[in-house]
Amino acid sequence: MSRRLKILHMPAWYPSNRNPVAGIFIAGIFIKEHVKAASIYHDCVVLYGEGVDQNIRGTCEIRESDEDGVRTVRFRYKKSPVPKTTMFIYLFVMFNLLHDLLKRGFKPDLIHAHIYSAGALAVLFGKLYNIPLVVSEQYTGFPRGLVKGIELVKAHIAFKNAACVCPVSEYLKLSIQDLGIRVRFQVIPNVADTKLFHPIRNLSERHAGKKCILTVALLTPKKGIPYLLESLALLKAKRDDFTLDIIGDGPNRAEYEALARELGLHGIVYFHGLKTKQEVAEFMQKADFLYCQV
Repeated sequence: MSRRLKILHMPAWYPSNRNPVAGIFIAGIFIKEHVKAASIYHDCVVLYGEGVDQNIRGTCEIRESDEDGVRTVRFRYKKSPVPKTTMFIYLFVMFNLLHDLLKRGFKPDLIHAHIYSAGALAVLFGKLYNIPLVVSEQYTGFPRGLVKGIELVKAHIAFKNAACVCPVSEYLKLSIQDLGIRVRFQVIPNVADTKLFHPIRNLSERHAGKKCILTVALLTPKKGIPYLLESLALLKAKRDDFTLDIIGDGPNRAEYEALARELGLHGIVYFHGLKTKQEVAEFMQKADFLYCQV
């Protein structure tokens, strides 16, 4: 068996108390789950900047804890009084935290960045300390043509300086290649706990009667929830043997709830809010259809 590596994870998105749905993908898959899976075989540390917080004392606030067996260092920082210089505060804190990890004996064998924007910064650390970099990429902005300008520059920097780029699907890999990026790719799907997320053994355990449609999503415009509701309103005119369960929360939830009422979908569409992974798995096992979004 190969030796356990020391891996520093640098995610662009990660669940936090401020934003518990950050880093969540369809079927309740978290970047955090990816890290937890890696920690089974290797010694992992997560270094994550949660963003600007003007309520903290001093320039930054740092918290280190054990999260599900993974050493996790989080920090928040003040906005710079000088316009367009807050990034330098972020970099200063990141470099100091990395240096502190090194002093305390954690010299990474590998830096694993999650999302190209984190990878662009990880390149600096990797070059400075001679540590190889791997980038996992989940961002659906690539196939949707949203990675442009400075963001495309960041992607080029991150991917071309990585030992390997790991998109979560072949389609995402092709979308990145369409931007002229030719690097070493290894497609690695998102992590799922198959002990939790699996089909029910006995199909008779499904509910009888109406067909159940399920969507699990962050309730924002890009998820297309209005299109789904409008489609179901048209379908309702022909049949009423179905329901829709919506798992998730977000800034547009109230708007979508109002739209469902306006479309006459009361008793058909149910908004359940945030649920635990166990609850999401149970909803999935009982569903007949899953509406997926990118």
